[in-house]
Amino acid sequence: MRPILPMVVVGVLAAAGPAAAQLGTDVTSLPGLDKAPPFEADVAITSQTMPKPTAYHISYMGQKIRFDGQGAEGQTFITRMDQGMVYLSQGGNQWMKMSLAAMGGVGLSQGSFRHTMRKVGQATVDGKLCDVYESRSDDGSTSSTNYLYHDVPVRSYVRGPQGATTVEYRNLRIGSVSASLFELPAGAQVTSMEEMMQGLMGNPSLKGLTP
Repeated sequence: MRPILPMVVVGVLAAAGPAAAQLGTDVTSLPGLDKAPPFEADVAITSQTMPKPTAYHISYMGQKIRFDGQGAEGQTFITRMDQGMVYLSQGGNQWMKMSLAAMGGVGLSQGSFRHTMRKVGQATVDGKLCDVYESRSDDGSTSSTNYLYHDVPVRSYVRGPQGATTVEYRNLRIGSVSASLFELPAGAQVTSMEEMMQGLMGNPSLKGLTP
């Protein structure tokens, strides 16, 4: 089985709000993403725990997001908020699915995440005049500064208990995105996270590792 994408990416993909702490890193994708037109971009994610940039290509269309990891270990990751599911490629035509609810992501609405968003002005980022939004969780544990260009994310700085994370969107291409990118390929073999864990727990060679 190929390694699962870093949980920081799960946070970015799960919803346009802060990811739950159990994902491993407090990451916020951007406010207004639910209003964004279809777009594609190259994404670089850096944090105190991942100082080397992690690179992905993002395709976005409404309640659908696809990340394609770059490099030899790149992995495709499709989030279907309209289905409440995330699908991760496992090599070949094997896929694993997880529910967004189990990951802490329940949709795109601000209220789902108990975060306060407010527009604080404008700033130029990479030659683009962006609207600047700040967000803060009700418990004060996570905050972010986000830059949107016509509702499309350009950059986000996220601060949480595990440190700061920067998400940069480069080579933006706003416009038509093929709906087929968000569908699993024909003949895809899908296993749920629950089924995978049950299989591991039932493996005799692993019984000695269980409590």
